Amino acid sequence: MGQKFSKKWVIFYQKKHKADYIGFSILSIDSKVASLDEEIKELQQLKKKLKQAKEIALQTGANVFEEYGIDKLEGAGISSITLAKPNPSSKIKLTIHNEYKLIEAGFYRKVLDEDAVLEFYNSGKCLDTINANCSVEILRDVKPTKLKINKRRGVVANNSDSNSNEILGIAS
Repeated sequence: MGQKFSKKWVIFYQKKHKADYIGFSILSIDSKVASLDEEIKELQQLKKKLKQAKEIALQTGANVFEEYGIDKLEGAGISSITLAKPNPSSKIKLTIHNEYKLIEAGFYRKVLDEDAVLEFYNSGKCLDTINANCSVEILRDVKPTKLKINKRRGVVANNSDSNSNEILGIAS
């Protein structure tokens, strides 16, 4: 015959499995976000390499066109390929050798140090000056209550994926 379990034990068992269900589901999301972050990094590296390859192909093609005196190639699917004339651009790079002489000559600007004003306000110094010249608001940001998933020590992230998939009935 079957075993009889107390009502308290059954409720405890159900609560424990609900916690596992919710916890593994959220850990699964964390794992998938981490996986997407890694894929994004890889895709960004691939994108950079492809842009470099495109630039090399365009420059090499332009060199070949110039070497053979080709101005334009007509295509069936592509209207045409032509040489783009060089487009020179210039930027000015400033390297400062004597900052103090330039400051003395008037090349500077005064900027309010808001961090210092807040520090003095919080310490109670110069309150008359601060209150007379600015308004101070205390902004309160209440973050909504969230679930916190406490991972069991030694649980591997991949394990949480397979467990949550089993619980949710998802085939891998």
